[in-house]
Amino acid sequence: MKDKQYKYYNLDYKKTRYFKKNVAKEVIFEVKFREKWKGTYLKDLSKELRKMFKNVLQQGTRNYYEDDIGRIYINHNDLTTPITVTPRKLSDLTPSVIMSEIERVLNSAEYLRLDSSFEIHLGVIKLNRSGVRQGRAAIP
Repeated sequence: MKDKQYKYYNLDYKKTRYFKKNVAKEVIFEVKFREKWKGTYLKDLSKELRKMFKNVLQQGTRNYYEDDIGRIYINHNDLTTPITVTPRKLSDLTPSVIMSEIERVLNSAEYLRLDSSFEIHLGVIKLNRSGVRQGRAAIP
């Protein structure tokens, strides 16, 4: 996938992982923020982050099926544990789900600022469909 540039961030291909016996492969994309948002408190970017996640999900999953699997991993030096949105069907991975996890953490970490240690990964797992009917709709 060609790297996609937006006004305040880039969506870049990071790597591909293959699971045992070719059952599935995961493509991992990374969101990299530009200088415009750096230093801003995360709690002040709620609306912008929701829109960003909508775009990231659309771009990162466009060649996948609704029942393929997606996950989100968010880390920052000031977090004791990363924010994770557990693997789920792409049809169930929405900006609202992601923002709920972020907001849950921000209740106790309001001081969190966007800086160079902030990383977001979108992992998309394409399930092996050999022998399976291919009548599923792809995600637009």
